[in-house]
This record gives sequence, C-alpha cells and structure tokens, in this order.
Amino acid sequence: MVRCMPNTPSLLGRGVSGLYGAGETAEEHKFVQQVFECTGIVVWVEQESQINDIIAVTGSSPAYFFLFMEAIEEKAKALGFSDEDARRLVQQTALGAAEMALSQPDISIAQLRANVTSKGGTTHEAVEHLKSQGLVGTVADAMDACIARADEKSRK
Repeated sequence: MVRCMPNTPSLLGRGVSGLYGAGETAEEHKFVQQVFECTGIVVWVEQESQINDIIAVTGSSPAYFFLFMEAIEEKAKALGFSDEDARRLVQQTALGAAEMALSQPDISIAQLRANVTSKGGTTHEAVEHLKSQGLVGTVADAMDACIARADEKSRK
C-alpha cells in the first residue's frame, strides 16, 4: 500500500507529491514513483505520520501563497492599480520569485530574500515590519494547526 498527498499544482505538472509506502515491492515502488513524477516532484517519507507534515508543507501551502498574493493584490488595488494590473503584477512577481528560487538551488531562500533587501531601504522596512508583526511565527503556528487537523482527521 502507498499513501499519497499531492498538491494542486500537480494539475499543471508543477506539484509535489508526498508518498509513504508500506510493503510494496521495488517494482511497485518504481512504478508509483514514475506515475507521480508526471505531476511534479516526489518525496518519500519514512513514517506514515509524516504525510500529515507533507500536507502542511506542500498540500495546503498553495493556499498560504495565494493568501499572501491576495493581500498584495488587494493593497495594489487600494493604491489605485486596476484589477487587471494588480493581478498581473502579483502573478508575475510570484512567478519570478519562484523561478529565481528554482534556478538557484545553491542559494538559500533566506539569502535570496536578503539579496533583494537593501539594509535601510524600502524592502528592508517592509520585511522588518512583517517580522515584527509575527509573520514567521504565524506561518509556523498555521502549519502546526494544519498538522493537528490532519492528525485528527486520520484518526477518524
């Protein structure tokens, strides 16, 4: 038996599928790997309970990104950008940032952020505000809530 948790970008071939196997043969393992690689990358976990961690890290996280994008889009509209321009600006920025992270795997995400954050500059001010408002802890707490809910649902 193999348990799987794909995410919605899998619909575009850009997703992540977390897999846990118990007792499958090497041939079955390879087959499942190949099937899910058609939808993006595959990560096998060692314990079934880790599927709930995968849910928090990749299964639910597209919604986290969309919420952040939504907040930026709403502020762009409030600043006077048209609905169309606000969406295009957010979409292209998110895509560009993701492509930068993908194309530079030897550079940490933290360093990529630092590279666009000039000390004392406008981005630095915004990032420091996000940090002071507890963004990092809020995200961690949200992911813990997601895992707790997944644990609860798996016991039913």
